[in-house]
Amino acid sequence: MHTLNISNTGNADLIWGIMDTSNTAWATAVPSFGSTPVGQLVSSTVTFRSVGLTPNTTYTSRLLVLNNDQLTGTIVLPISLRVTPLSDVGEKGQSIPTAFALRQNYPNPFNPETNISFDLPKSTFVTLTVFNLLGQEVGTLVNGQLPAGTHNYVVGGENFGLTSGVYFYRLSASDFVQTRKMVLLR
Repeated sequence: MHTLNISNTGNADLIWGIMDTSNTAWATAVPSFGSTPVGQLVSSTVTFRSVGLTPNTTYTSRLLVLNNDQLTGTIVLPISLRVTPLSDVGEKGQSIPTAFALRQNYPNPFNPETNISFDLPKSTFVTLTVFNLLGQEVGTLVNGQLPAGTHNYVVGGENFGLTSGVYFYRLSASDFVQTRKMVLLR
């Protein structure tokens, strides 16, 4: 689902309509026509439906935004929908990653907390550990089996009694090991 914002910076009401050039059933805009007063913004929600479509296929089309603005004219928006089989979708409806990855924490530097996220392409035993600048372990966020998917953990300075300084976090999963740096500012 995506939002299409139609703003009117002109000097008369903007009359508009949205149509799909392929007349597909998989892309729907609601509302599909309307009027935007001068200086205002109107939103239309574009919804994509994969029911009845072939898995592992990409569908493409174009949305035309027709309007009465002679300067802008018709706006063409290319759209596409990739249908992913259910076997490639994780527990919460998310796509299953294709590779292991450890992302940089955000925000960094942080105070009082930061987010650490990582991708698992398969269910595996995972250890996510935090170390100080001397390489001493200050705490473990994860030590167990996790399903395939993207995982996110919040780290606060209070978790392990952290003081201001540089810390490292390391993800070990299967044969994948990666370490990143984070900074706590108090």
